[in-house]
Amino acid sequence: MMHAFIPEEGPMVAVGGRGNNEVEAFKARFAGIALAAGDDGYDEARALWNGWFDKRPAAWPA
Repeated sequence: MMHAFIPEEGPMVAVGGRGNNEVEAFKARFAGIALAAGDDGYDEARALWNGWFDKRPAAWPA
């Protein structure tokens, strides 16, 4: 299944370090499921897949 972020205008940008309002706005425009820190399933979706990097992004496409 493919998911796509469809920006209203301008280029796609990363959401790291953004506030809750910006993360919620991203999730509203994302064509698919986007999980933010604190959402049910966030930790499972960001489960460690590369041992060199264990990050906690503001939002995660699931």
